[in-house]
Amino acid sequence: MDDELPMWRRFFALLGLQTVVLGDRERTIAKGRRVATADFCAPMIALHGEAARLLSRADYLFLPVYLQEPESKQKRKHQYCYYTQYAMPVVVQSGACWKRERVLAPVVAAASGRRFLIDELQRALQPLMAGSLDRRKVAAAYRSARRWFSKRRAKLRRTYTAFGPAEIDEVRVALLGRPYTVLNCGLNKHIPELLGAHGIKTVFEDMLPVRRGAERSIAGVLDAVHWHYATEVLTAAAIAAETEGLYPVFVTSFKCSPDSFVIEYFKRIMERAGKPYVVLQLDEHASSVGYETRIEAAVRAFRNHRAESRRRPELASSRLRSLRGLASEFSEQLELRALLEKQEKRETGAPVNPKLVRRLKDNTVLFPSWDPVTCSLLVANLRRGGYDARLLAEDEHTIRAAMRHNTGQCLPVNIIAEEYMRYIRDNDLDPARTVLWMARAGVGCNIRMFPYFIKSILERCGNGIEHAGVYAGDLSHFELSPALSISAYFAYLAGGFVRRAACGVRPYELNPGSTDRTAAAALATLERAFSGDDSIEAALHFVADRFAAIPVSAPRDRKPKVAIIGDLYLRDNEVMNQDLIGAIEDGGGEVVTTPYNEYVKIVSHAYFERMRREGRYSEYLGYSALFGAMEAIERRVLGERFSTHRPFAEQQQIKETLQRFGVRIEHSGETHDNLLKVVHLIHEHPDLSLIVHAGPSFCCPSLITEALTERIREVTGVPVVSLTYDGTGTYQNDKIQPYLSFAR
Repeated sequence: MDDELPMWRRFFALLGLQTVVLGDRERTIAKGRRVATADFCAPMIALHGEAARLLSRADYLFLPVYLQEPESKQKRKHQYCYYTQYAMPVVVQSGACWKRERVLAPVVAAASGRRFLIDELQRALQPLMAGSLDRRKVAAAYRSARRWFSKRRAKLRRTYTAFGPAEIDEVRVALLGRPYTVLNCGLNKHIPELLGAHGIKTVFEDMLPVRRGAERSIAGVLDAVHWHYATEVLTAAAIAAETEGLYPVFVTSFKCSPDSFVIEYFKRIMERAGKPYVVLQLDEHASSVGYETRIEAAVRAFRNHRAESRRRPELASSRLRSLRGLASEFSEQLELRALLEKQEKRETGAPVNPKLVRRLKDNTVLFPSWDPVTCSLLVANLRRGGYDARLLAEDEHTIRAAMRHNTGQCLPVNIIAEEYMRYIRDNDLDPARTVLWMARAGVGCNIRMFPYFIKSILERCGNGIEHAGVYAGDLSHFELSPALSISAYFAYLAGGFVRRAACGVRPYELNPGSTDRTAAAALATLERAFSGDDSIEAALHFVADRFAAIPVSAPRDRKPKVAIIGDLYLRDNEVMNQDLIGAIEDGGGEVVTTPYNEYVKIVSHAYFERMRREGRYSEYLGYSALFGAMEAIERRVLGERFSTHRPFAEQQQIKETLQRFGVRIEHSGETHDNLLKVVHLIHEHPDLSLIVHAGPSFCCPSLITEALTERIREVTGVPVVSLTYDGTGTYQNDKIQPYLSFAR
């Protein structure tokens, strides 16, 4: 919205509405620090402060929802970052907005089209116009404001062209980054002015002339990256890389997790071109000390490179002539010819475009262990399908070792990469014949980048490990085969059942250790079944009978119930979450878990509705039919013993549930899923005493959910404690003990 602020002010003016915009951004940031409910990046802190200050001066706060770039002509789905998507509900639920009814929050950037946007604006603005706002007037005002804004922006974008060709000794700088950071005087530490003081002509990334050749050179990474501003940064970097005299300065924010992924590819683009660059990470503090010296050093590097590049063409031409002559004279020397090709193609540094493996067959398939029980069954199921599949091992030493790869990314991506490399080395596998299976995702958080970034880590480590492959597949394994997908569904069901049964029995067992022994035997039985040696149906009923036979205490000795929500990789991972279930049980609680098949039922209707609204009809029909078939098979084969009902059967139920948290059905990601899950758990377990939210450091959905925990408590009446695991081994689970003591 910071980027489009002139357009929105003109839109409201055309409707006859006066607008208020704040200056003095330093006071805004200071206010934001006091009211923000989580440790966000500087732009999110500033947004909290701006909302709080504006509500004290205006009648209403216009805080629209931005989900994805709505007018992209490309096939790629370019989303805004996870914080941007959830900025409205987070700010509204914080201390920044003490009167939520005064917040106007239409969805203005989504995949649903212009008609949807106009409907949203009309609905949101009705309170201001006493319910008499005509839709045609809204549409006309928006079209007029958008046309005016587009012309204004097009004029600004001609700035670089207006400079004309760069002088021989001239250095120019392209500022790359998010407009609400680079162009915001309260956040950018006056970096444009500091560059100007050195006599540098500076432009923003969207002022550079479009060059199709530059875009084609990084087409692979543009296909991988799903964030709108990230693609703008990388495209601008590719243009700067091939433009004489133009050097990029990438301005980002501390704790910007998406940019921590993008920086890797930005550096590769510039290193391939052999041009200097600088990355400046900003925080919410006002001082610009430190940035000045870095800019001075960068300007010297840029000027030195510019001066050297004037001499380089003659030297390079002479070197190429010498190499061609030697190659012609000694054509049998393959090494020399390869050197010539490398010089001509300028193949320096790590590859920019990440390449994933497209098939699993004929490779050793390694599978991440986010849940040792369920993932063991998924691996067995892959072996049933003819794949040489194996489960990665996780321990505390591997987690700590993985931190050497981390530069601000979600911890699981680094942990999985470290486990993958260690398994290859420890088991003497051929990296070129080994593939890591990773989940494919389309939500706005970082998980979509995991396969590509892991491949980048492998390439960076080298020593042969760069040849190891990474594969991105559906969690359902549907792309492998429909039959394998159905048995994978039952693997999720079986793994979830074992965990739920063990958690329900262990706190009440009369013979200590009997539940764990039964769970271990159950897992072995189920692994044989999913490998194809036994009947899955018979194995499930056998396992259920074994758990039912464990002697337990009387029902009157019930313990406080505790539900665990949070990050998919962490919540069922005993190593990563430091045995969270054990800590709760040792503290006198009973853990309530959500089997994966039940979890899918909780969120599926919302996902199907979103597909339909976005016009993804083939996906909608395919996945809804597959899910319906699986439910039917589940009921017919397993009966009521394992089958669970579908908690949200109607769209209106989902809409009303999400509205209580300020979230829309158009949202997606783990935060959206956690909120639906929480309401479902309260319905199923009205005696719930505590909700534990578990997440890793630098995880965007975890931080958003943490910011909404007070609202979750208000809606459910159940206290929520957030635990963040940082990979250092520092114990976190003791924070839940006071809550358990109070519950008892």
